[in-house]
Amino acid sequence: MKKVIGLILVVAMLLGMNSIIFAVDVPSAEGELGPTLEDYDIEDGDGLKLVVTPFAKRAKLPAELKTDLEDAFKQLKNASSLSAVIPGIDAVAAELGKKVDDLAISDLFDASVFDSNDNYVGFYGKKVTFTLSSKKGFASVAAVVHFVDGKAEVVKDVKINGNKMTISVDGLSPFAIVKYTAQDAPQTADFNIVPVIIAAVVVLGGAFALIVKTRKERAN
Repeated sequence: MKKVIGLILVVAMLLGMNSIIFAVDVPSAEGELGPTLEDYDIEDGDGLKLVVTPFAKRAKLPAELKTDLEDAFKQLKNASSLSAVIPGIDAVAAELGKKVDDLAISDLFDASVFDSNDNYVGFYGKKVTFTLSSKKGFASVAAVVHFVDGKAEVVKDVKINGNKMTISVDGLSPFAIVKYTAQDAPQTADFNIVPVIIAAVVVLGGAFALIVKTRKERAN
């Protein structure tokens, strides 16, 4: 029986590997790859437009922006916890009565300014306010994070109203939405769950075979 319990614990560990902090490359049940841009205001932005690009569509971005977005993803993915990469996230969690381990990245996206010919205008360091919508809603959002010079910061000016969220920042960069509900943390497409499932099935099969063998030996 001890061997069986040990095998079951191994399965639990294998499946637990999938509870990492991302959902950025997986469409929601509503088919969303990320929040939708509803409206925006760009300071001194005549002739300019804001474009929001989810991580799953990063290949469409100019090389510089794609690299920045992927660097943000790597930082978050490789961190031992969100505390290790997002200063101030502990205080955010405490204010909500949550633990940092309860938080998860639900969306990662780029927000950048382009001209009327769809050319990236470079880093835009002036005030930009934009509103996002999502069929999933934003009720469980704990924080919005953006990366300034490659380092994560919690955005101070965020307003949520139902399924819309308005963000105001001085300067654009990759953004991440942090939520605190367990269902908001499925696997990222960069993490392949298939080998984990196969391994779990193999281990469970071994446990079942061991139980059958033990019962036969006792019967004899």
